[in-house]
Amino acid sequence: MNIACFAATAAHEPIAATIRAYGSVRARVVDDGLQPPLDARLLQRLGDESGLAALRNTLFNERDEPIVCTPAEALRTFCASVLDALRMGGF
Repeated sequence: MNIACFAATAAHEPIAATIRAYGSVRARVVDDGLQPPLDARLLQRLGDESGLAALRNTLFNERDEPIVCTPAEALRTFCASVLDALRMGGF
């Protein structure tokens, strides 16, 4: 499920790449009974290791760029961004 909301001020630095310029995020609630199990396990492990269970979804783009549609575009956008990691299923 996706929801749009404003990010807490404390989240602005740790998850900066996921927050829009005006402070909102489009959050995806992950339920391990509904989502692919890998999504829930990945978030759980990330939270266990870093204390922050947040990822940026594969539907992303940089300012003034179209939404990423291919693995090649994802890699180009990732390399030009402030993201720390990129997960692409099957790649």
